[in-house]
Amino acid sequence: MPQPQSAYPSCNSSLEHVPIESDLISLQMSRSTQTQQEIVAAYCQNSTKFATEYQIRMASVTKDSIYSNWSIEAKNVILAQANHRGNYWVFDAGHCTYLVPAKRRYIDSHAYTIASWIFRGHNYTPDYLNIELIRPAILMPLESDSNLQIWQLHQQGELIFS
Repeated sequence: MPQPQSAYPSCNSSLEHVPIESDLISLQMSRSTQTQQEIVAAYCQNSTKFATEYQIRMASVTKDSIYSNWSIEAKNVILAQANHRGNYWVFDAGHCTYLVPAKRRYIDSHAYTIASWIFRGHNYTPDYLNIELIRPAILMPLESDSNLQIWQLHQQGELIFS
């Protein structure tokens, strides 16, 4: 049975989420996948250049979101812009808003619980040495003003720990 089309079709990264009904949708899908591949490559090559090129903003999961999702499987993850100490980088690329882990931030077991709401993590152990970004998470903007931006998780990303 086909799944309903997302309100954000150009932001989906896998064909299983959007039924291909026309060449236009197929083209949107390939552009999104290509954009995500470019993001992953740039993120892995040089984090300083990445941060500048993509004009990243720092973000963290809101306390309200943590409290409301802590005892259940997270379904409504909300992130807000953070000044300097956010755990994630948020940026716009190709008509979508993406989220990746901030470089040089260690994800301990407590933080991993929260990160697992945002990213499917593979092979996590508390003594991991490296995080490999496989796919960035996709966000939907909720609110924005000159002082604060707020997003909701739209699609999980994917990480491999080694």
